[in-house]
Amino acid sequence: MAEEDGDFQRDEPHPDDRDDPVSGELRDRVRLAVIKIAESE
Repeated sequence: MAEEDGDFQRDEPHPDDRDDPVSGELRDRVRLAVIKIAESE
């Protein structure tokens, strides 16, 4: 499953992050949560 989540590995800034830094922080937390879940399975 980790291989399919290639988008999560990219560190490219999302266009929305410029106007809304909170969305970038939330996305990072979601990415970390997804990685944790993937590793635990």
